[in-house]
Amino acid sequence: TFMEFSCVKMDEVGGLRHCLSIVRGPTGLCLSISCQSGLVNTRKPRLLLVEDTPEIALWLAQALRQGAMDVVHAADGPAALQALMPGHGFDLVLLDLQLPGKDGLTVLESLRRQGDDVPVMILTARASVPDRVLGLQLGADDYLSKPFDLSELEARIQALLRRPGRMKSPVLRLG
Repeated sequence: TFMEFSCVKMDEVGGLRHCLSIVRGPTGLCLSISCQSGLVNTRKPRLLLVEDTPEIALWLAQALRQGAMDVVHAADGPAALQALMPGHGFDLVLLDLQLPGKDGLTVLESLRRQGDDVPVMILTARASVPDRVLGLQLGADDYLSKPFDLSELEARIQALLRRPGRMKSPVLRLG
């Protein structure tokens, strides 16, 4: 196992933070160089809101836009599937289950079947434990029952958007 002692030198070059560390390894001391992006991502998160009730969709889209999010709305299952074609560029999907055309679980299954791992939060009036379990088992990342508090929704969105693996920081070890 490696045990890092300290960051000996830290500098920022071209928006990247570099850290030079001395590391004790199983064969003695070695040098570790890590590099992290120091740039701030100013791009707004892009969300697909799949909701068939116009009043809820309008209210929610407006609230999320005020929270510095770029929101695209789909009013039914087929429109959601069209918006979620490969290369869609969404950072998160907010998905109602009771949709005209194709229900939300069908949309979710289709998305996961095509290998798309975009985070999906189900927002629905279906609040029973079996419904929540099924949604999560079919690939949803989170499940929030209506009615909900906007601050809780925003906190859950932020948690999904900051999950590790969305942006990786390369680490190079020498020695």
